[in-house]
Amino acid sequence: MTASAEQRSAPRYGAAGFLAATLNVLLGNLAAWFAFPYFLLYLLFVPVIVVDLVVAAVLVRRPGRGGQIGRGMLVGLMSVPLAPAAIAAGYAIAVVAGFATA
Repeated sequence: MTASAEQRSAPRYGAAGFLAATLNVLLGNLAAWFAFPYFLLYLLFVPVIVVDLVVAAVLVRRPGRGGQIGRGMLVGLMSVPLAPAAIAAGYAIAVVAGFATA
């Protein structure tokens, strides 16, 4: 088999991508939970998220395991902006249901 045939047959997603996505979700959501009460604290996490996004964009273009890791990082990065929205929605539902006070 030639190198190009091996690259085409390599899986796009694998264990390395899953691990990268899991770590990005863990770190992104952990940062969101700690920063939620203090909105200005999010500004400290923006450079870290931008660097992570740039690394993921570079890795996603690579073949093999590097591409898997890049795709996993991009999937995991989606949790970073969605976490504050999910936390706020959960809190709003709890307030409306009477389980928390505003």
